[in-house]
Amino acid sequence: MTTDWQPLEIGSEGKRGFVLSSPLMPAAGFFGYGRAYAGVLDARLFGALITQPTALHPRSGRESSGFARLRGGFILPEPAPNPGISAALREFAPSWRRWQVPVIVAVAVADAGEAGAIATHLEREESVSAIELLVPPDADGTWLAGVMAALTAECELPVLVKLPLLRATPLAGAAIAGGAAALVLGTPHYGTEPLTGISGPVYGPATLPYTVLALRRALMLGLAGSVSVPLIASGGIYTAADVEACRQSGAQAVQLDGLIFLDPAAAAELARAYAPAADADHF
Repeated sequence: MTTDWQPLEIGSEGKRGFVLSSPLMPAAGFFGYGRAYAGVLDARLFGALITQPTALHPRSGRESSGFARLRGGFILPEPAPNPGISAALREFAPSWRRWQVPVIVAVAVADAGEAGAIATHLEREESVSAIELLVPPDADGTWLAGVMAALTAECELPVLVKLPLLRATPLAGAAIAGGAAALVLGTPHYGTEPLTGISGPVYGPATLPYTVLALRRALMLGLAGSVSVPLIASGGIYTAADVEACRQSGAQAVQLDGLIFLDPAAAAELARAYAPAADADHF
């Protein structure tokens, strides 16, 4: 391992915590359900696998090749397709049970009713270590409180809450009050490519300053330290220097997004640098 990052325990105050042996994870939507880069990037190099955003029911979405390049990154149009929670668990959970890596299922829900239903499915699956709740950019504290209450009522899995970068500070309090095991900062900005008109989340190295700002604001307000909730950085992380910049700003783990999409071999190299020595040598 190239740094002195330590294993991170998440959800230790609840009944079903887990440990990240590496501080690096793939961000939701960039590694599918664990097989997206077979032969190039092994899920077991990461501290955990975070799945494709998954809804209660199947959703069709963008074509896999449909994205817009920008000078500083790219735009992925939404929505991302998913098979629905029942089909996802049926197809992929057998593989997860064989891997020695925590699996965090990212969930996209419209309301508390959907949250409770999807939590019921996940509670029954032994291969799932946690839930990552993707908070929509237009969500408010009332929506977040209701959804968190539904998730925690139906299962004992730790819930990581992924907050929009621009609204992480006002929403973090509601996430913590609702029982969040960690805060993920955060969901990227949205934009439109002028020539093609493609709209969606914007990814790329230019996102990193916003991620660092959200981390520092959270620390200044004591949103994490006062209640021992880990901060996880997500957005614009492409190099070891970026990882360390997030660490210096208060992150205890990070998620890789655009790097996996554009250069999975480079993502594998970076993940290998932070993986425990035995795993790095094996993969």
